Amino acid sequence: MCQVEEEYHEQLERVDAPGVSKKCAKCKEELAAVVIRAGDAYCRSCFRDSFIHKFRAMLGKTRIIFPGEKVLLAVSGGPSSCSMLSQVQEV
Repeated sequence: MCQVEEEYHEQLERVDAPGVSKKCAKCKEELAAVVIRAGDAYCRSCFRDSFIHKFRAMLGKTRIIFPGEKVLLAVSGGPSSCSMLSQVQEV
């Protein structure tokens, strides 16, 4: 437990946060534009390709939506729901 009058003289360890100034983890050519999780940095095109692949793989694996099937989606107009709508339209 912490004590009110307790003093701490030890220096805290500094950990470098992942930044967008490094190269893309996938293509290793472009500068990273997006950092996800704990240090996975991707350029825009690699992030987009990875996102589309994971989204389509999830739909195929769970067999929720089949190509040509009509679905009802709740879209608020925010970036997340607009992205979801765009991905479902492309399937």
